[in-house]
Formats: sequence, C-alpha cells, structure tokens
Amino acid sequence: MRFGTIRAAVWRFVLRLFLSRAQSGLLRREHSYQDWIQHNGMNHWRRLDLASALIEQQERLPSVSVIMPVYRPDLALLTDAITSLQQQSFDAWQLCICDDGSNDPELSQLLDGLARNDQRIRTTSLPSNAGISAASNAAVRISDGDVLLFLDQDDLLSEDCLAEFALVFATGPHVDLAYSDHDKVDRNGHQHSPQFKPAWSPTLLLSHMYCGHALALRRSLFDAVGGMRSEFDGSQDYDLVLRATENAREIRHIPKILYHWRAMPGSTAVAATEKPGSIAAGQACLTEALVRRNLPAQVVWSDWATTKSVGLFELAFAEQDEPVTIVVFEDDSERIEAQWLDALHAVLPTRAQVVTLPGDGTALGRSNFRHRTWCSFGLAHGFPARPRLFR
Repeated sequence: MRFGTIRAAVWRFVLRLFLSRAQSGLLRREHSYQDWIQHNGMNHWRRLDLASALIEQQERLPSVSVIMPVYRPDLALLTDAITSLQQQSFDAWQLCICDDGSNDPELSQLLDGLARNDQRIRTTSLPSNAGISAASNAAVRISDGDVLLFLDQDDLLSEDCLAEFALVFATGPHVDLAYSDHDKVDRNGHQHSPQFKPAWSPTLLLSHMYCGHALALRRSLFDAVGGMRSEFDGSQDYDLVLRATENAREIRHIPKILYHWRAMPGSTAVAATEKPGSIAAGQACLTEALVRRNLPAQVVWSDWATTKSVGLFELAFAEQDEPVTIVVFEDDSERIEAQWLDALHAVLPTRAQVVTLPGDGTALGRSNFRHRTWCSFGLAHGFPARPRLFR
C-alpha cells in the first residue's frame, strides 16, 4: 500500500513536467464538497431551466408560507436568513414570523420595519417565552399559504429552494410532505458537511429525524395532525414528521442542497448534546409513535450514539409469539426443491408455517418449523431467484 502511494506521487510529478499549465490543473487535489458545489451550484443555465419550469406550471403553483419562530436572535444572522428568502427565484411566498417573548426593543423595531417594507412579511408575538412549538403554531395562524416551509432564525435558503418545493407540490397533486438535502454553514458562509438523503424511508425515520431541512408540508396536513406539540420541544419537528407521514398521501424527496443549516455553538448542527433536551424529546416522541403504530419495541439511545453525541436511536423489539405464514409460489416450469425449502427452514422464526403452491394449484405444506431468528428473504441469503416469496 505504501509503495503504491509513492508510485502514484512520482507519476503525478512526472506528468506535471510534461503537461501544460492548463492541463496540470486537472491533477490538483480538490476539496471534494467545494468541488461538488462548483459543479452543481446555481448557474445561468440552471436559472433558465428553473424559470421555464415555473412558467410551465404557473397555473398549479401553490403559495408558500415560510414559518419562522424567533427568540432573542442574533440580528445580523436573522437579517441574513430573511435576505436569503427575499432573493428567491420563486416570489409567491409569505414570511410569517413569531417573536416568542424576546422582549427585545431592537428586534421589535427590526420586525416592524420588515413588515412595513415588504407586504409579504407578517409578524406576531407572544407575551412571554412559550417555546418553539407554540411560536411556530402562532406563526402558522397568521399564514394563508397552501404549503408551509420551516426556516430557523439563523439558517439560509438556497436561491432555488422555494421554486423546487413549489414545483414538487405543483406536479404532484397527492404530495403532502417533501424534504430536501441540506448542508451546514459557518458564520463566515463556508458550506460543509452535506447531508445527501435517501428517498422516503419510513424505517430510517424510526432511527432519527433524517428528513431534517428543508421541510415543507401542505397546510391541510399540518392542521389535520394538530400542528406542533410543546411537550416535544427540542424534537418538535421529529414529532411533527412522525405524525404527518402517518397521514400523508405521498412523500417526496428533493435530491438537491436547498437549505444551509447554521453550525453555531448551542445548535444541534454542532452536536446533539448542544441541546441535551432534544435527545429526551426525540426518544419520547418516537416512543409515542411506536405505541400509536402498535409496534412492540423500546427506543434505545445506544452507547455508540451517546459516545458520538448523535441523536440516532435503535429499536429493541420484544419477542413475538404470533405465528407467521410464508406463501411460496412455484414457477410453472420447475417444482420447488426440498433443498431450497430446507434452506428456508433455517431462517424462520420460532412459530412459522410455509405454504407452497405448485403450478397445478395443489397446496403442499411444511408447518411448525422452529428457529429463533427472522430475516428478510432474497438472494442475500443464498436462495435461488426462481421461487417468488411473499410475506
């Protein structure tokens, strides 16, 4: 391995001697994410494509209300957050800000000025600090958009954020909830730590709030599930998504970095332990979700997650005595072999029944197989692809 590294370095040196200055630039080691931003960020042609898509869907585009609860914010960062909204390529938005009892005259003056100068900005306030859920719900109450998108007081939106979300809801009449990829940004605006997320994964959501930012859902769904709940402040967005996805008709992932999460001291963008209550709140709302879904499991914050200070959970499932029936359909051309059934037997739970259906429709059976484990079936377990399995 060490010899290979040395040989590669020598070849790079030799190539630099014979390549032109322009060509030798191809040999530079780039910071991978900064290189990704350079090639995937907004440019002239992407702006033209986005504008064309918005024009094509203009009759279906929803209005978007951006929900922002604030509490004693850094006014410079708050201004940056609002500026990122005002620079959006999609302008059918409304910003609804709720001051959660900051009692800060300078903040009040800033918010009043914003509302006077931009009719799309609405503000309200609570008499005392009631928490992020109460403030978010208050901001929603003064909104009238078809879609709600949540923005923290010091974070930033990419210029195409609202346009991409509006297009998803416009082209997907049954989409009720959508989320995008995000990265983190420091106080100097340096982007890092991208989070490239998978398509909708209900199983992964039972580990952590992977949807993260940006998050948007139809207002009708937000109202139907009762909005945010103060008892889960710290993981209020996780609780909302767990409940909302149980009722959403369709959930969509936008595979683009549309949100820049500010990594500052005191933020969970730095570490979960920056807000210790968020871990307990996350466990509590996930535990309630398991009860609501009748899943026999306990939520565990494992030792490795504790050590790494990450808010990822594991589910410890209780042993079940209910019998399981596996139905195996046989191909028309070949019968199911006893050897294959024996391999299946080896991975079945304690109480299980296998029903095999050959091509002539006669039911065969092997029942009361006994084994202590359960698995997902497929080629990973060495089974032939020929039999088709249905659980």
